Amino acid sequence: MRNIKTIFIVVFSLILLFAVSCSNEDKTGVTGGVPATDLPNGYYQGNLTCKSYIMGDDFFAAPSQGANKKQELEQSYKDWFTTDFFYLKIANNKLKWTKDGDEQYIENMEEVGALKSGSEYSVTYSSEEDEGEYGITKTKETIRFTISGDTISITTYTYEESSERKEKLKYSVVATYEGTLDNYTTYFPKDLEGTYRDDKVASLGGHDTDTKVSYDEPNKRTKIIGAWIKDGATTASGGGLQSQTIYIEKWKKTTKGGKTIKLEGEYDNGKGRKYTVIYDYDSGTLSGTYTSSSGDRYSFNGKKI
Repeated sequence: MRNIKTIFIVVFSLILLFAVSCSNEDKTGVTGGVPATDLPNGYYQGNLTCKSYIMGDDFFAAPSQGANKKQELEQSYKDWFTTDFFYLKIANNKLKWTKDGDEQYIENMEEVGALKSGSEYSVTYSSEEDEGEYGITKTKETIRFTISGDTISITTYTYEESSERKEKLKYSVVATYEGTLDNYTTYFPKDLEGTYRDDKVASLGGHDTDTKVSYDEPNKRTKIIGAWIKDGATTASGGGLQSQTIYIEKWKKTTKGGKTIKLEGEYDNGKGRKYTVIYDYDSGTLSGTYTSSSGDRYSFNGKKI
């Protein structure tokens, strides 16, 4: 009898220990591994590709929903991050993420501690929301990723959602995605704003062709206005110089040894012109290139004055 009682106590203790462990796992977002201590701080963005999705049929059996509604939702999940950016922030080994905003909006999201297992990091977040007449919606998100330099490789992002409507209709979806995110910032550093001079451009058009860089506060973007020179041009006339105004909303960052060494931004004017602008920290130069609709290449390369 004593042996049986001892066995019962041991088994009960193990069950209790396991229950506490599971409870802690839910609260901390544990998906396997130890707390991460070496994640680099930064903002990241990129497009993800849908690998798979599974949707429950209960909800769509109702006449008010039907097959068309299911196909519509399936397509929306499939295209979710193909056209919309996935945003992620890392700070002090904790993550925030969203598909519905930018690095300002992401501050409203709840941060979750990351774990590390080998070279892979992971994080999980669960939530439950009472939507009144629409019922209770439960969501769970899990991200598994690796980091190489300034690029995050999302090996798996799983989004799970389930809901039981007031009218007892149920639906559920499990969608998985993968892709890469680049380190970026929406802000061109304040101390780098100002006037830049390209000596070759100035030799053709004078100092009024200097490039001016400022921040467009109302629209949260960098404004760059100045003259660009056509390859091989020896005079400002005949299209040798073109005055351009462009806006850059995000800058891709390249770092080395924890320091930013390059910023790269792009702008599409919607008329067939795509501009690329780069600031190089080592040389202190701001340069840009674009190709006109006629195939002519224009550029500028200047230093702050």
